[in-house]
Amino acid sequence: METEDFLSQIKAIFWDVGGVLLTNAWDRSQREAALEHFKLDEEEFADRHEMVVSSFERGKIGLDEYLDRTVFYRTRPFSPRGVQRIHSVAVPAKPRGAGVRATAGRFR
Repeated sequence: METEDFLSQIKAIFWDVGGVLLTNAWDRSQREAALEHFKLDEEEFADRHEMVVSSFERGKIGLDEYLDRTVFYRTRPFSPRGVQRIHSVAVPAKPRGAGVRATAGRFR
């Protein structure tokens, strides 16, 4: 297939604009603040976070399951709700569709 024929088949282009269209997610500084607040072991958390972060970011697991696997795999003196509150303050949701731009036409 020639390049021009191939390009004419493209109907949409999607890309990730982290922190611009939706949120900056649960980034390093936000996780560090939560670790400090709840007095969690940074290295232990980091190991567990790395095992599940891809599934969490892609929506394959929700916040409850993420927290079960990274924090509440053992008894804690605080509740999942407390961590969820910290998370929701750190990762405020933007209005639905905020920043989304649609462009129709042929790209060259």
